[in-house]
Amino acid sequence: AFVVAHARGPAQKFALMILLKIYQRLHYFPDPQSIPRTVLDHLRAVMKLPTDLVPDISPATLYRYHVLLREHLEITSQGQHIRHLAARAMARAAQVMHNPADIINAAIETVVNAHGELPAFSTLDRMARRIRTLVNGRVYQTILARLTTEEQEALLRILQHDEASAFTCLLYTSPSPR
Repeated sequence: AFVVAHARGPAQKFALMILLKIYQRLHYFPDPQSIPRTVLDHLRAVMKLPTDLVPDISPATLYRYHVLLREHLEITSQGQHIRHLAARAMARAAQVMHNPADIINAAIETVVNAHGELPAFSTLDRMARRIRTLVNGRVYQTILARLTTEEQEALLRILQHDEASAFTCLLYTSPSPR
């Protein structure tokens, strides 16, 4: 009903349906040229359209359809707000996860649940690396603050290089029993 109400001819209806279904599955708008032919063929068959029909996705039409779909699906596309949501989710996830894919997945889930349009993967990847570095730095600083001077020196001695070997060696001496 949405497609029929907002697109005129069969090529325009086909284009709007493609964008609607792709967004519902991926939660972002990919480049129309990157949509697999099998997806187009499937939608063409379901819509009972001629097999030679080409979707009308000119730049102006694409922009207008994106606006319509964001409104219809109640999608938040405010980049800064979405990135802030993703960053908060990543910071929470990085407290208990180390794998960047897990951290990114936590952000994706949060953004999708908030009806947000997903940022580019490269953006999420950069954010995950940066946030993981910050969280790990805080963990390391917390541990370092809890170590005594003797324990810190013992850890440093572990990394001392033995000139006779190509490897670092463990020069830790256990404290004498009391």
